[in-house]
Amino acid sequence: VADGGTIKLAAGCFKLDKTLYIQRSLKIQGAGMKASTIEMRGLPDASLIDASGSINISFSDLHFLTTSDQCSSILLHVSSFSISKCHFEMPHTKTTREAGKNLWCLLIIYSGRGTVKDSKFDGHCMSIMAGGRNSDVELINNTCRSDDGGIFILNQAKARISGNNISKYRIEGILVKDFSATVTVTDNTCEGAHNEAVGISIMDGNAEVHLTGNTCRKNDCGIGLDGVQGTVSENFCNENMTCGIEIGINSAMTVEKNTCCNNKGHGIGFFENGSGTVINNVCEANHWAGIAVRRSDNVEIVENQCNRNRNNGIAIFENSEAVLSGNHCSHNRKNGIDITKNSQGTIKGNICRANARC
Repeated sequence: VADGGTIKLAAGCFKLDKTLYIQRSLKIQGAGMKASTIEMRGLPDASLIDASGSINISFSDLHFLTTSDQCSSILLHVSSFSISKCHFEMPHTKTTREAGKNLWCLLIIYSGRGTVKDSKFDGHCMSIMAGGRNSDVELINNTCRSDDGGIFILNQAKARISGNNISKYRIEGILVKDFSATVTVTDNTCEGAHNEAVGISIMDGNAEVHLTGNTCRKNDCGIGLDGVQGTVSENFCNENMTCGIEIGINSAMTVEKNTCCNNKGHGIGFFENGSGTVINNVCEANHWAGIAVRRSDNVEIVENQCNRNRNNGIAIFENSEAVLSGNHCSHNRKNGIDITKNSQGTIKGNICRANARC
């Protein structure tokens, strides 16, 4: 096939006993993710497909299956790629669990533009890892049901992550770390299996991040942000083991119109020099405070609903400072608003009623 050509695979199973190397730009198209299977079994420390020699690569309508204990399904080191309507599967084996290695259904290393959309990832592995300086990736409408991790974006210039459904993971559902251009994370569902992981974790960015319309349930923390700035709006972060939303080390965020309920920690927490504005959120029935600020200042808390929490409605503590106005705090098991431990606040126009203490 000439450089830039198309290979069409009919329905059926195509078995490989060694890695398939692709060294030119190609489009590989199957008859459907349930119809055309590329299968490799039993080869340790190998990839099903290695496209490190190509410039542009495209896969569509294919099923990639590997049961090799220590391999990745696809390794790409390319200028640009497109993957759509594919199913990547690595069934669970005892050896993979005991090996303790990070295995990937789809491992992508590249330096240009890439898209993964409308695809499925299953098995004992991590689903997608993409990285590359000065690069641009879009991950759209994928389903990831992998035992270890979901979507990992590292050393990235720009990323758009939208409409993905991620479950069963033990590490992060979505992790974005070390980025230099705008990252948007919208309309994803991250539901953990073991309450050990963060649903969405964004860290160490030199540009803005915007998280909108995501649902994060049954994680350790729903959304965790460290060293970033931007917006968190209209997300649903419920039934997590610690915070629904945690604004951490040196982050500056606007947190608006989120629903954070029934978490076993705080609904929304600003910790360790986190700063920003918290406005029009619903934080109810959390085991600790609806909104908590610890070791942070420059936090403005405005017109939030903090009701029926098992601790305080709003808690400012451990050398923190905040401005509180127009919040509604009722039926909390301790105080509506609690400011303690060398902390201070400016309080205006809040409504605190029917709390156990005040």
